[in-house]
Amino acid sequence: GALILVSFWPKLTKKLIFGIAKLLSKVKILKNLEKKARGLEEQLDIFHTSNKELYHHKKTLITTFVLTFLQFIAMFTVPYCVYRALGLSGATPLDMISSQAFVNLVSGMIPIPGASGAAEVGFAAFFNGFFTQQTLMSATLIWRMINYYGVVLVTAPFAYITNNKSRNGKVEQLANSNQSVSDVVDSINE
Repeated sequence: GALILVSFWPKLTKKLIFGIAKLLSKVKILKNLEKKARGLEEQLDIFHTSNKELYHHKKTLITTFVLTFLQFIAMFTVPYCVYRALGLSGATPLDMISSQAFVNLVSGMIPIPGASGAAEVGFAAFFNGFFTQQTLMSATLIWRMINYYGVVLVTAPFAYITNNKSRNGKVEQLANSNQSVSDVVDSINE
């Protein structure tokens, strides 16, 4: 719901965020409200501009949606693969995928660094009915190694390759000019 709000109602989003920022400033949680408000406004403007431009590139939007969907399904099937690897049977892949979605939802609500511990506790809570007491700890460890450390290992080379680089300098060109996102995307695709 929040993503839809942020994506389609920029004025309402700004009012809500600035209202929360003012409240946090009054209770002394947020300091330097003016500076934070300017930064938030800039980030929201960039997000809304990019979001509008993305809808003009239907092929990119659909490709991104499909690839993200496949990525989540692949990551959500890891507990089922661990379950079967430990010689257990009886649970359906759909039950395991649904349980993993809840684990991600719960851990996503907890701020870092506590989200890491929340993921393990959530896994133990949601998968307690699938794994035996003897296999639950091992399953949690294997699941965490694949879903966290495995992802870090697989993506690290790409982060290194793209660190402070962009395709033909187009990202810097956009950041340093008033050019629209669609103009930069078009020039990248040429």
